[in-house]
Amino acid sequence: MHCSRRRGGNLLAYARIDGAAVLAVQPAIAKATTSAALGAPTGGIPFEFGANLAFASHGGITNLGGGFPIIYKGELLGAIGVGSGTTEQDVAVAEAGRDALLASLES
Repeated sequence: MHCSRRRGGNLLAYARIDGAAVLAVQPAIAKATTSAALGAPTGGIPFEFGANLAFASHGGITNLGGGFPIIYKGELLGAIGVGSGTTEQDVAVAEAGRDALLASLES
């Protein structure tokens, strides 16, 4: 899991659970960075356009599912990116992480 802040794209938090793929680190960071930059979930860009963006950005922008913006009271605070599972698993974990963070802001 990776959280990124929109303005600078700075890494704010990172966690890797035991057994998570080492090669999933950079894609998780790219998912959060892409989601923060676009203010939208990752995975919705047409394939050809997404592949070109990934190539042009040296992997900094990705179209892989599992990145979600963190929007609180209409303000984009940053984003979360999750990697190492299937797309469906990454999306579910990222949504749960985002929702838990938003719930903690409400309390």
